[in-house]
Amino acid sequence: MTTSYLNDTALKSKASFSPKTLLRKFHSKVLRVKFQAKTLMANPHAKYVVSVVFFIPLEVVAALMYCVLFGIQGDKVWAWRTKPMPMLFVIFTAVAFMLTYGLNRFRVLILLGLTLSLIGDIILISEEHLHFLMGLGVFFIAHVMYIIAFSIPPQDGYPRVQVHLVRAIPFALLFAVVPPTLALKMLEKENPDFIMIVAVFAYGLVLASMGWRVAARVGYPMEPLSSQIAALVGALFFILSDCLLAFNKFHTRISLAQVWVLSTYWVGQTVISFFSQKFPWDWSFELAEVQGEIGQTLLKKSHSASQLEIERESKKSR
Repeated sequence: MTTSYLNDTALKSKASFSPKTLLRKFHSKVLRVKFQAKTLMANPHAKYVVSVVFFIPLEVVAALMYCVLFGIQGDKVWAWRTKPMPMLFVIFTAVAFMLTYGLNRFRVLILLGLTLSLIGDIILISEEHLHFLMGLGVFFIAHVMYIIAFSIPPQDGYPRVQVHLVRAIPFALLFAVVPPTLALKMLEKENPDFIMIVAVFAYGLVLASMGWRVAARVGYPMEPLSSQIAALVGALFFILSDCLLAFNKFHTRISLAQVWVLSTYWVGQTVISFFSQKFPWDWSFELAEVQGEIGQTLLKKSHSASQLEIERESKKSR
């Protein structure tokens, strides 16, 4: 009895390592992975997550190339090649977001702001005076898009976004300090550029207003709080970037200014575009078990086929 049992065990063990059996087991595992992948991609968040995983590394690489090749080494050829790329990848991700979650007024306005920012980036590659004014004007309109986006409900029937005048105080103080400081420095020149001074005040006003409206949206009941805080952090990075740019151009030269200006700018825009509606921990993309009659049936067939193959090999060995 014991000898027969040991012989049967040895035969089954031998059969389990035969090429055909191993191939069956491999095929069964492939089926499981395939169904798990299908289940993951059926999740409404998965396509957007895949696009983020794909585009964020490209954005980081392009940003690093710009900072090293132009910001540090001063190669202007690479400025034209690399400066637009990070924002382009941000826009691609924003489009993927809209294709996944659908369109509304908020998302369209954010996309318009991102697109105008990309245009402004390209214009500002040139250091000519006229191009700087043109770029400033394009970014002015981009901020107007952001102001409208964060001031209105995303869809009809949603509650209004509160005004929150108290939250405007820090941004009003920023506007009361930065543009006058820059203007006084610009007036020290022999031939002050009054058009540029007016442009600085106008841009400072719209920049402060953008920060205020993003701050006012924090606590809006129809969106996750974490997303609203993230959008505020992105807006603050954007404001910091513009302040660094203005001080470097009109007040005091900053070492590695391009690196600091654009790194904070790209971080701000990325956070605003990625997280102004949803934040990763507000999503639920745990991998669900393989479900559905078809998937379960195929898995059972694969498992049964593997067992039959083991039994056949066992019988042949006998």
